[in-house]
Amino acid sequence: MLAFAVESMGARLAAMRRLNGQFPYALLDTVADRDARQELLELLALRNVLTHIHIWRVEVAIDEHSAATRVEETEPLHGDRTTRLYEAAADASGQRTKRLRLHLVPTMIRRLDVHMALRCAINVFDHLAVLDLENMPSLADHHVKIQGQVRQLRAVDVHHRT
Repeated sequence: MLAFAVESMGARLAAMRRLNGQFPYALLDTVADRDARQELLELLALRNVLTHIHIWRVEVAIDEHSAATRVEETEPLHGDRTTRLYEAAADASGQRTKRLRLHLVPTMIRRLDVHMALRCAINVFDHLAVLDLENMPSLADHHVKIQGQVRQLRAVDVHHRT
């Protein structure tokens, strides 16, 4: 969802003609800091892994009366590893991203991955707010309700249990 919010803000900027080019590269090109650009690239690659692949392949056998089923075989899938975005984000093992060390195998994603993705998205939201209309607050300053408490998105801590 964080990557979708980043892309939505990028689409807004493109509609206002403050971004030129094809997504997601037009968005990446706005980030001057090389490390921050790599982190955004990794966030977008993780989003692609989660939304554009099947996580598991499962072969199921059903008896002739459809009364019982059994799993014959399962196989975890890792998605399309040939895209330019994935190749630029993945480390040599293909299991994690280069800089943020986000898991690129959907079934291995943990709370720390969410924490790192949130920190990256907050930095991007702050960056994109500068490119938006004057006095446009960063999406990181918007309030969210989590576990009954209302706080700014930038104050959310998913790394530690509360």
